[in-house]
Amino acid sequence: MSSTNPAALQSMAGQKVLVTGASRGIGRAIAIAMAEAGADVALIARSEAPLNE
Repeated sequence: MSSTNPAALQSMAGQKVLVTGASRGIGRAIAIAMAEAGADVALIARSEAPLNE
């Protein structure tokens, strides 16, 4: 996936992704974008509560 090509997210269907720092900031934005692009997303964060929002 090219970091300069946002359209590359369209090809995430069926991919498995592990996102650290997923409860806030860039990690949260990446997790949301990957999930919306169809990826199976596993989340890691220090606090569980924000992951449920």
